[in-house]
Formats: sequence, C-alpha cells, structure tokens
Amino acid sequence: MDQLQAQIITALGSVVTVVATYAVSQLKAYLDKKGVTQKLKLYESSANIAVKAVEQIYQNENGPAKFELAKKRLAKDLEGKGLNITEDDLKYFIESAVYGLKQGWKETDTSE
Repeated sequence: MDQLQAQIITALGSVVTVVATYAVSQLKAYLDKKGVTQKLKLYESSANIAVKAVEQIYQNENGPAKFELAKKRLAKDLEGKGLNITEDDLKYFIESAVYGLKQGWKETDTSE
C-alpha cells in the first residue's frame, strides 16, 4: 500500500510539473505577444542609464538627492518615449538599478 501511495505521489508530482511548465511557457508567450516583456526591458535599461548618469554627474550629492534626480531623469526619458510610469514603479526600477550597480561594484572590488 505504501508503494502505491509513493507511486501516486510521484505521478502527481510529474503531472503538476508538466502543467506548471506549460502554463509558464504560455504566460511568457502571451506577455511577449502583448509587448509587456519588451516594455519591462525598456524600463529596466532606462533606469540603469538614469542611475549611472546621476551617479557620474552628481557625485557630491547624497543618496536621497541622487534618488530624486534619477527618478526625474527616468520619468523624463520614458515620457519622451511615450511611456507612462507610476511613482511606485519609478521607485522600484530605480532601486533595482541601484542594487545592480552596487552588486557590480562589489564584484569588481578586490580589496575584500
């Protein structure tokens, strides 16, 4: 009886894995078709550019001031491309770009 239960659980696990894989591939195809994936990549790359530019130009500014400058620069860039973005999304993409920049610096820092 225990062997039968183990086989049923294994079979159910396999079925769930197949269904989940199919669902994810269909969701990705749908998002690609609607252009959502491309928009997200555009938001991400624009945020990276804004953060790097502000970091270079305003080296003597503090964190909150740089954050606001990067938000303004990103919003202006996206507006110029005809894309709207919410305040929360601006914060998310800026914070993500800053995190990525910090991680890049940690990887290149050999003094530790």
